[in-house]
Amino acid sequence: MPPLRQRYGDIPLLISEFIRTLSDEYGTSVSKVSPDVLNVFQTYDWPGNIRELKNILNRAVLMCDSDTIKMEHLPQRFSKWSGVQPTISFKIGTSLEEIEHQMILRALEVTNNNRTAAAELIGTSRRAIYNKLKKHHIV
Repeated sequence: MPPLRQRYGDIPLLISEFIRTLSDEYGTSVSKVSPDVLNVFQTYDWPGNIRELKNILNRAVLMCDSDTIKMEHLPQRFSKWSGVQPTISFKIGTSLEEIEHQMILRALEVTNNNRTAAAELIGTSRRAIYNKLKKHHIV
């Protein structure tokens, strides 16, 4: 079975199941996550795979005092994704090549070098991001 970072589409289903199970176990009314939390979970690299997701949700369910898990219920390491959309800025006259290069670097930074998530973030395919990485000599 592929790692969670390659199955971002499964994350909402896993979240729903884990929250339902944990809420029943702890007797809480938590039933969902905020859109910001879902966005963060779908761009995070998940080095601990599904076990890490379950542990984070376990903590969040215990800390949550409403029916919705919010960013404040997540561990500190997720604070850099506090709902602010990543941006880049450049001077007028910057070449399109340089803008593309900077956009790829920023997307990789935001997604912890997850190339698939970076491709989704900038609206391109995984294959295209690999071609652009090679073109811009980004390893």
